[in-house]
Formats: sequence, structure tokens, C-alpha cells
Amino acid sequence: MIWIILVLSCIACWSITDLCYKKGSDYEDRLSHLKFLVWLGIIMGITSFLLFPWSESGLPVGALILKYADYAPFALAYVLALMCGIIGARYLDISVASPLENIDGAVAAAVLLVYFVATGAISNLAGQFTWLDPFGFIFIVVGTILLGVQENRRSKSEKANVGKKQHKLGAVAFIFPFIYTLFDAASMVFEGAVLQADNGEMIGEIDFIILEGFAFLVVGVVAWLWLLFAKKTVYLPFRRGELVKCGAAVSESVGNILFAFAIGINPVLTPPVTTTYFIFTILGAKLVLKEKMSRQQYLCLLILSVGIILLGISEILKSM
Repeated sequence: MIWIILVLSCIACWSITDLCYKKGSDYEDRLSHLKFLVWLGIIMGITSFLLFPWSESGLPVGALILKYADYAPFALAYVLALMCGIIGARYLDISVASPLENIDGAVAAAVLLVYFVATGAISNLAGQFTWLDPFGFIFIVVGTILLGVQENRRSKSEKANVGKKQHKLGAVAFIFPFIYTLFDAASMVFEGAVLQADNGEMIGEIDFIILEGFAFLVVGVVAWLWLLFAKKTVYLPFRRGELVKCGAAVSESVGNILFAFAIGINPVLTPPVTTTYFIFTILGAKLVLKEKMSRQQYLCLLILSVGIILLGISEILKSM
């Protein structure tokens, strides 16, 4: 029962996060992603200090960072990937961007397939894939391609409307959620090695969140200084109009904490189940943000969603 509550709460938080990213992304403000990073640094930094008494290692801040120094590149890469996801929210409807950020399973499967073929280890395929994987991969590829076609058509139709330029990049804007996805897929392969402690034990969930929060704090400070000195922009994060960015940072941070505790209880079911949060993001975008999409776009999203769900079921079957 506790696991279900944690997972459902995590799904709710990440859906709210996506909606806040879109709501707080000003199309005319090319620096909005940096302002999001400032808020993420503030909230996740505070979260790290609040969670420090529950650190599994019980080490001081400096010793904790030094012990898990190998994690630093991984954490910084995640911050930059998340920034690309936020930029994507500026140019794409969140109904489109959110599912695209959850095709990491298909990307990981493709990478593994290429690896096994290149190394001649075809016999290992049986242990890495189920019969659902090729179907899920096909659905995702077809859905993504068709969605890109629809995005390009929408971009062309907006060129005649001077006051509406939200999709001027067309399918090119897919590069931003794809960068996020590529990082997420790579983390599936390297997480075990990167997060390995010196004594061979995996890093604890709380320590993981603390270190991630410190990485966001450092990047947040750098982003604020960059705005101030390089862009000559005095960013005041506590202004009323900027509080939606605070909401995104809070829901992102709380979602990460809930996910960490949920995966500690059930590491098998938590990742594939929480991946479905994009479905609720799409519903929220329709009801809250009033995003309008064509029937063709919804059909493409349905095809893409089926592929993601099939890969999630496949992950569950492989662990049984």
C-alpha cells in the first residue's frame, strides 16, 4: 500500500512539473531555461541540506562529495539534459514533449541490439529482450515519425499567422527531448558502474538525492551569475511572475524523493509504472493549459504511448 501511494504521488508530481515547465516557458524569453535552473538550484539545494540528517553514509558534506566524486559528471550531465527538456517545452506542446522524453526504453533497446550485433553476442539477445520489445520499438518509431510530420505541418501553417510562432522549429525541436532521452537511456547502462561506492556497495537513495541536489545548486548559481554578468540580466526569482518556476522545482524535487523511496521498496515495478506519468501530463495539458491538438496528433501520441507501455510491460516480464 505504501509503494502504491509513493508511485501515484510521484506520477502526480512529475506531471505537475511538466505542466509548470510549459507554463513558465516564455517563448519570447530565450533565457527562461536558465531561470528555471536558478530555481531548481534553490529548491534542490535546500532539499539536500534538509535530507542530510538521513544520509545513509553519515558523512560530512565534503567527505560525502569526495567519496562519490565519480557521480559528479553523471549529475552534471543530468542537469544539462533536463535543461534541454525545458528548452523543448518552449518550442513544443508539453503533450508532445513529455512522451518523447519517455522513449528511453526504446533507445536503450536499440543501443543494446547494435552492441550485440557488433560484438557477435547474438545469443545474449534472449536474455535482454522479450517478444514485446520489437512491437514496442516499432510503435515508438512509427509514432515519433508521424508526430514529427504533424509538427512540421503545424509549423508551416503558423507561418502565415504573425502572432502565433510557438512551433516555428517544427520537428527540429524534437532534438531537445531526444537529448534528455539519450542521457536517460545511457544511465540505464552506466548507472550501476557510475554510482558504485569504493566498498562495492551501491549508493543509498538519500545520498543519491543529496548529491544530485548539490549538482543542481552549483549549476543554479552558475546560471544566475551567467545571467547577471554575461547577459546583463538581473534575475529576481522571487517575483510573483516567476513563482511558477518555483512550482516546477518543488514538484521535480519532491517527485525525485518519492521515486527514490518507491524504487527502494520495489525496484522492478517502479521505473516502468512511473514512466506512465506522461499520460497524465497530456490530460493536464488539455484541461489546464488548454492545448489544442488535431486528431492526427492524438493518434500519433496514442501509437507512441502504446509503444512505451509495451516496453514497460516487457521490463516487468524480464524481471519475473
